[in-house]
Parts: sequence; structure tokens; C-alpha cells
Amino acid sequence: MYAEGVGVARDDATAVKWYMRSAAEHHAPGMTNLAYMYANGRGIARSYAAALHWYHEAAAKDYAPAQSNLGYMYAQGWGVAQDDHEALKLYEKAAHHGFAPAMDNLGEMYLHGRGTAQNVPLAISLFRKSAAQGSAGAANNLGWCYEHGMGVAQNLAEAAKWYRIAADAGVPESQYNLGVLYAEGRGVARNEAAAKAWFAKAAQRGYGPAQEQLALTATSTPGAASDIPADFKGP
Repeated sequence: MYAEGVGVARDDATAVKWYMRSAAEHHAPGMTNLAYMYANGRGIARSYAAALHWYHEAAAKDYAPAQSNLGYMYAQGWGVAQDDHEALKLYEKAAHHGFAPAMDNLGEMYLHGRGTAQNVPLAISLFRKSAAQGSAGAANNLGWCYEHGMGVAQNLAEAAKWYRIAADAGVPESQYNLGVLYAEGRGVARNEAAAKAWFAKAAQRGYGPAQEQLALTATSTPGAASDIPADFKGP
């Protein structure tokens, strides 16, 4: 409640206090949430070591969210030596429980051949299962696969459909990708206003390519470039 501000004002420090109490009682969800707060520095100083400790404790209880998040830390090398093989094993354990984020992450490992032999059909299958449970990340990955014809016949309209699902859920990469399709008229009717709107949404979430695109759009607008000296070379 305190971590998400549900029914009360958001208060990360208070959330951490309650998660600590839960973790002390060896409750897997409490341990997992405490690990998340440590990993992201919310309500407490960031500590990957503490995050790893609590994720390991919860994962040992066969708790899928902890297994998935621990796998992500191994995949990224956060507080531990980067290890795709360990990440893959943990994602597989969580995916076995039907945990949507783990299926999405596992799909990415198979798509790119990380920690295992590349298996694009299996990746697509995992993305579909994850997206069917509402995973926005998986929807974005399906959009990318349809856009680039990876494991499926290229279908830009289908790519736009999946990007929109993820974009509506707030995934900045999808918002940007959808904006590109609108800007170029690929899979959707060309619509510069829609493109700019999606770029703006992604930019507001800190997505660099979208911020750059908006900057380029601004400087290419008639009259907008007049404030930049002709001999300007950049920083």
C-alpha cells in the first residue's frame, strides 16, 4: 500500500519498514519486495548486495517473482558477475510457474541466444503466453518480431497492433516505435501528429531516442532552426 500509494500517501520508507517485518518472518513476498526496494534505492540506500540476499532467500522458497528478479540481476550483472546461464535457469524456474515477466525475459534469452542456443520459435511462443497474461514487455517484443520478420512473417500492421498494446500500458520503447511507424506510414496511415504525440509520451518517460526525435522535429520545423547559428558545431 505505502509503496504504491494505494489508499494512503506513497511513503517508501514506511513501506520498507513493513517489508522488513515481513521478511523477518520469512514471508517470500515480503522478502521479494524488500529486495526490490534495495535494488532500486527506494525508501532505503541502494544495496545490490542486500537485494541479492533477499532475492536468494525468497527464490529458495520457490517464489516465482523472486526467481525472475534474481535472474534479471544476473542477466544485468547487478551486484554479481554477469551470468546468462544462471539468469536462464532462474527465468526457467519462474516461467515454469507461469509467471508472465519471467516468460518474457526467457523469451528474450532464446530470441538472442543468450545463455542458450538461439530458438526463435520458442521465444515467440513464450512472448505470446506472457502477452496473453497482460505483459506489456512481451507485447513490445512481439511488435518488434513482427516489424522485423523475426520468427514470424513480417507484418507491419500486426507490429503496430502489439506496439499500441504495450504503448497504452506505458512502455516507452513501444511508444517510440509506434511513433516511428506513424511518422513513416508503415503498418498505419502516416500521421505526423500521432507520431509526435507518441514521441512526446516516450520522451516524458526519459526515453532517449524519443527525446532526440522531438529535438530533430523541432529544429526541422520552419523557423525553428533560426535560433541556431549557422556555424554551430554542437557541444
